[in-house]
Amino acid sequence: MFEYFPKLDKFFTKLSNPILYFLHKRMGFTPNNLSVIAAFFGFWGIFFVLTEKSTLAFIFIIIVYQAFDFLDGQVAKKYNLITKKGKILDLAIDKTIEFSLIFSFVFLKKVDLKIAVITSLSLLILIIVKEKSKFDFGLKKIGIFSGYLFGFNLAFLLVLLFNVIGIIGAFFILGSKNKTKTKPL
Repeated sequence: MFEYFPKLDKFFTKLSNPILYFLHKRMGFTPNNLSVIAAFFGFWGIFFVLTEKSTLAFIFIIIVYQAFDFLDGQVAKKYNLITKKGKILDLAIDKTIEFSLIFSFVFLKKVDLKIAVITSLSLLILIIVKEKSKFDFGLKKIGIFSGYLFGFNLAFLLVLLFNVIGIIGAFFILGSKNKTKTKPL
């Protein structure tokens, strides 16, 4: 998750190792099981958005979703369980939750449709460049949470900014990789 930030990667790896051991070795969860659990929490959070029942419950549930989304990849890496099917499942769940969150706020008339569409397009571009660069700036859902503090149109513009930074970072990484592959004449 933090390949380009080695200190953060080391910190979160060390912090998560006992949890990974417990989930995989003791409980028998596979990365795909954890992805499905993450999806459950993600959709449950979207339910709270659409029913406007509790902002605090929504934030708590989405944080749990984020934790499981983090842990599925960590279990896959630590126990060498990375599969193409797992990558596709994780990507499908992540993007379904993100797009559902975006358009839930549109449905509730908390976000302008144009801003939501532009933000969604930036997510699609990021999906494409992330596959090659392995870089995603992240922070999309945290940006969405900030809508409760600053208003959702501003929050989605913030998410758009995070996506643009991620796209630029991905292109920078791709450019650096291409420079090292080319040989001088």
